[in-house]
Amino acid sequence: MPSVEYLNFDAMAENGWDIQDEDLFEKADAADLDDEDYGVLELDQGEYILDAAEDQGFHWPFYCREGKCAVCATQVVEGDIDMDTQEVISDDEMADENVRLTCVGTTVEEDIKIIYNAKHLNLDWYDYSYDS
Repeated sequence: MPSVEYLNFDAMAENGWDIQDEDLFEKADAADLDDEDYGVLELDQGEYILDAAEDQGFHWPFYCREGKCAVCATQVVEGDIDMDTQEVISDDEMADENVRLTCVGTTVEEDIKIIYNAKHLNLDWYDYSYDS
């Protein structure tokens, strides 16, 4: 069964951690963060990551659910996410920043690690008007 270890960017920033920290997820595990900010999602094969988060009662950012707005963007730290379709992330952003969308994203490998709430990337396509 695929799993996604996740960390909210806001929690990472509040604790002064950096996405380049090799022990970032170990720090998060030891920090006693809320389940919304850090944890592991178990997914059914082919299940969208955003759907799995919502099934567990989490309120991750999203807007369109169609791969068109990038509000649900995540930065993949380890592993990979396959997207059915998307219209906003360039090939360079996917390669250089490891950006993927959770609304149309499924796991490629059994275990991946992500930073969700990826507005921190300040990429051109992110529309902050969707923020709540």
